Amino acid sequence: MASTRISSNYPPNIDPTRAPEAYGIRKVPKLNQALRDKDLITRQRALMTLSDKLHGPEHVSEAIRVGVVPKLLRLLKDADVVVREKSTECSYVIAGHAVGRAALLNSVATKRIAELFDDPADVVRHFAYKTMGRIAEQAVGAEQIVQADLLPSLVGKLQSEQSCAFKEHILDTLHSCLMVEATSALVCGALEVLRDFLAHESVQIRAKAALAMMDVCFALGGKEQACEIGCIAPLVELLAESSRDVLANATGALAAISTTTRGKYATYKAGAIRWLVELTKHRSSEVRVNSLKALTMLAEIPDARTELLGDIAKLRDCVNDKNSAVGKHASIAVGVVTWTP
Repeated sequence: MASTRISSNYPPNIDPTRAPEAYGIRKVPKLNQALRDKDLITRQRALMTLSDKLHGPEHVSEAIRVGVVPKLLRLLKDADVVVREKSTECSYVIAGHAVGRAALLNSVATKRIAELFDDPADVVRHFAYKTMGRIAEQAVGAEQIVQADLLPSLVGKLQSEQSCAFKEHILDTLHSCLMVEATSALVCGALEVLRDFLAHESVQIRAKAALAMMDVCFALGGKEQACEIGCIAPLVELLAESSRDVLANATGALAAISTTTRGKYATYKAGAIRWLVELTKHRSSEVRVNSLKALTMLAEIPDARTELLGDIAKLRDCVNDKNSAVGKHASIAVGVVTWTP
């Protein structure tokens, strides 16, 4: 005979790790209210649900409107690792939208997120680096990071972190910040660290390190320091690689350094000319343009000009390149090489 039994198990299709959702316009406000709950399980379940909902753009604006961002920033200091993880993940998703980045910047989130760089949990640091990278994508965010004096911390973490993925996120953030302000990076020894990463086993890290070095070397102090600490030889070694990104960034860095007399002679003595001439035929227009820029700088040295006269035919072939930028810089390079007093 059948009997009635009350099971202790959850009903089917019910996820016990997520909070019950309200209907319609009350959905995000209810989750926002749960973030302040004293019960740890309630906060965890609210964050799990919120991290899923924020992937919908319509929920991001609503979350900002009801005040989710300040609560997330407070939860970044929570003692529970799951709460910190999901809070940083939510911050990362919010930072993927312009309104979200603006909300984080208005809340001065950079320092709070930077405190998580020392978090013992890898997943928390992972989202912290990614969130900082998204904040730095806007010039205002990069300026706030620089003003908060976080570049030394980023450079230090670039050395201490073991994960290549973490290093790539840090290099992306440094690239965005160095385009805004490079002087402070010189003080904290960023060029020495970037120089060492030019020989890293990862192609992506070598490319990103060369890009960051190019950003630093746009400043006069960066050009001088690059010559002093021996950055040119590792950059010239990268010209033998096959990666388009590595070649484009390495040639760009050499072109930036070679705008000074000291940089010109150091690059010439490192044997860069033969590699740069060959790269004028590379399939990437960015590589061709940067190579021609560097050759134009080096052609101001009498010995280099004499050497380049033997390859003038290759340079003239680039004048008619289908890419207008390549043709423009090839014309300038030919004019400098064939110049006579």
